[in-house]
Amino acid sequence: HEMEPGTPITLEDGIHYYHPDDQERITRIVTEAFAKEIPFEFEARLQTAKGRIIWIHTRGEVARDLDGRVIGMIGVVQDIDERKRNSELLEER
Repeated sequence: HEMEPGTPITLEDGIHYYHPDDQERITRIVTEAFAKEIPFEFEARLQTAKGRIIWIHTRGEVARDLDGRVIGMIGVVQDIDERKRNSELLEER
């Protein structure tokens, strides 16, 4: 997200960082994963805090406290922009 490390991001804030064309799909994926307590994974465009549009790969799952109660979500976001753009260039040839 090109934010300071450790900056907390709410689910709603996180979704707003995604490209507007991807937000509805991502909301649906994450909402279903949270409701069914299943892992999720997707690729999408993200607008960083510095305004750059990049492709990312996201994986996540529900987070639980020590008593097993769902308290949120945890995951990882990987910058795949270079790979994605190179792939698109190859497809154009």
